[in-house]
Amino acid sequence: MERKKIGIEVLFLLVLIFVSQSCQKDLDDGGEIINEDFIEITQDNIHYEMIEANIEASMNDAIAYFESLENLKSTSIGECATIDIAYSNNSFPVSITIDFGDGCTTFNGMDCTGTMFVTLSDTLRKQGTTYHVTFQNFLIDDGHSITGEISGVNQGLNASGYWKFYEESSFDIVTPEGEEIEKERNLTRVWVAGSETNALSDDVFECTGYGELTSLSEDWNYSYTIQESLIVSPSCSYILGGVMELSWSNIENTFWIDFEDEDNVCNSEFRFL
Repeated sequence: MERKKIGIEVLFLLVLIFVSQSCQKDLDDGGEIINEDFIEITQDNIHYEMIEANIEASMNDAIAYFESLENLKSTSIGECATIDIAYSNNSFPVSITIDFGDGCTTFNGMDCTGTMFVTLSDTLRKQGTTYHVTFQNFLIDDGHSITGEISGVNQGLNASGYWKFYEESSFDIVTPEGEEIEKERNLTRVWVAGSETNALSDDVFECTGYGELTSLSEDWNYSYTIQESLIVSPSCSYILGGVMELSWSNIENTFWIDFEDEDNVCNSEFRFL
């Protein structure tokens, strides 16, 4: 049994926090303006993506800590969550428990309580390795309750020689106000930089896939598809590039969000296409 206090760091983020008090753009018809209601709904639901990004960062930080014990990957050690690692006869599968206790502030300021459980079938850099995440009494970001699971598999090296991972997640979210939301996501991550080093900060991922959110309380449905790979890295707290297509059940139009920056600058900017 290995036990250590560690801090939660970014490894990969699908969608990160952005702030836009007045983000309006003329649509192609030349007359229609994206209304404030759509902007607010978009921000709220990308916030749920940030919650999932936070959860995945916690999972990957814990896996990185475990693999550092075998000199496979390093991680920063701090004083936040408690990590317990259990396996029989020093062989796989390994069970990793991430205990946030009564409160732990993570990398982006979100507070967490409760426990996450990660099961890892083998080392992360091996084709066929699977990982599975579940929750117990888990609250995040001022009381958002999360139940559900994340399942992932290493699909091996792609044609360009980069590790590729496929993930599916299914969450039931209850907001502090009592709104009940179902969230489903399918994602493919390609590890395009940093897989051969012991540092987390040089990792870069290209992500594709789609997701859907449904409010059981407010009767709305939101879905998105990644049209151009989202580029994410733990060295930046925002998306470095990519395009998402957004569709809402209560809004007729489909909208596209572009995170691209010509100079690849780390910032929260985006624009509607």
